[in-house]
Amino acid sequence: MRKWIFSVALLILLIARLAGAAPETIVVSDIDDTIRKTQIQSRGAFFSHLINLMTHQAFTGMPTLYSFLAGNGATFHYVSGAPEMIRWFPQKFLLGTSFPAGPLSLRPSLSAVTLDFKVATIEKLLREKPEARFVLIGDNGEYDVEVYERLKQNPEFAGRVMHTYIHKLYRSGPAADLRSGQQAYITSAELALDLLKEQLITAAQAEVVLRQVEASLASTSAGIRRRALPEFAAFTSKELIEFYDRRHEQTTPELRELVVKIAKLKNGFLAPGDGIRDVFFHDQRRLCRQVHY
Repeated sequence: MRKWIFSVALLILLIARLAGAAPETIVVSDIDDTIRKTQIQSRGAFFSHLINLMTHQAFTGMPTLYSFLAGNGATFHYVSGAPEMIRWFPQKFLLGTSFPAGPLSLRPSLSAVTLDFKVATIEKLLREKPEARFVLIGDNGEYDVEVYERLKQNPEFAGRVMHTYIHKLYRSGPAADLRSGQQAYITSAELALDLLKEQLITAAQAEVVLRQVEASLASTSAGIRRRALPEFAAFTSKELIEFYDRRHEQTTPELRELVVKIAKLKNGFLAPGDGIRDVFFHDQRRLCRQVHY
């Protein structure tokens, strides 16, 4: 009798734990211009693209941030529009920069349409894991904005939990403007704060990432600074002020202080080029009047 009561109690406890367990988290990530500096869309970027392909430059904080997500139980699947014939390059990049292990899906041939390939690949993952919540991370250089929007609009996946984050680097092009519900990030600092808000990382983990971004932006080396905020990144004073205002959301004094420090450092990058320095210069003067240090 006692054994029977014990077994029933154990079963009830197990069911309660399973009911309260967090859903599986799957991170689907692009590579080029999302976690690796590639400059795939900037004018005159062909040789820069080749150099960056060889040097395997990860954006500051992204390997650490992804490692924290993996340590917290997330699994990773990398989906890139790069052709299968150059698999060695993205594989070596992921291994050499300590990103979490995970399947790597590449475009099967040069004739395959990148947009269709990415949509089909991620749809397959969504069908295989109907209970999982998905974190979709990409950039606004080519296809990710449209890919993630198609997934969201697909009635088959209505009600699915999909958090979408876009590395906003470009001011022009078919994917420059984000869709409703897509959250932009300029550096890994913004992404870390977004993931903290969704309780996918802890405040202490977010602090580590923000300190890396701060150190990179404050570096005397242009190369190191550009790993946090690349020279081709285009952002405005409005976006910077929005980031600065996020200090009010933070629950620790360390995070609030880091948001202010990073905002100050980013203020010096408000003229990244692209032939519109005067516009950014005026933006910077306006920012200085609005942001009180």
